[in-house]
Amino acid sequence: MSTLTCIIIGGGYAGIHAIRSIQRRMGQTVRLRIILVDPSPYHVQKVLLFKPAAIKNSTIKIPWKKIFPTNLKVIQGAVTSINHVDKVIHLKETSDEDNTLAYDIAVVAVGSVFQSVDSNKGGIPLISAEHGNKIYIPYNKEMLTNYSHYYLMKLRFTQTVEARFQQPFDQYILPKWSFVS
Repeated sequence: MSTLTCIIIGGGYAGIHAIRSIQRRMGQTVRLRIILVDPSPYHVQKVLLFKPAAIKNSTIKIPWKKIFPTNLKVIQGAVTSINHVDKVIHLKETSDEDNTLAYDIAVVAVGSVFQSVDSNKGGIPLISAEHGNKIYIPYNKEMLTNYSHYYLMKLRFTQTVEARFQQPFDQYILPKWSFVS
């Protein structure tokens, strides 16, 4: 049985799904050597980047070994070029080593980039696990341009999550307004 080298570039949801699909469809008939190239030593659950705001010490990072216990080699680094004619990938590892890998199958699943509001306009960029954990750090009052936004921040940094939702909503969100029923 021959061995196929499969390189997955990007460890997001698309990359993980590609690895599982290739293992499921080809793992029975062909011996696979699967290599994941990603700059991070873990998978970040980007859809849960808001979670640290609600639950302190929450985990949104999953080590690769937990997702793929066997049959996966992870290389921390970034791909610099792909030569599809010679079927080689050039990459720079996080240790600043340049490396070249030959492949039989290559999957490019590098994800997407989204726009976010600048922090000087009250935005909180949620693009990595580190950004998600910084939500608990108080912001400067000068940065808070919206009156109700100031009260939201004040509420977030002065009370526990359980206590936040026991107060009347309008007391913190719109302190100068009143609700008419």
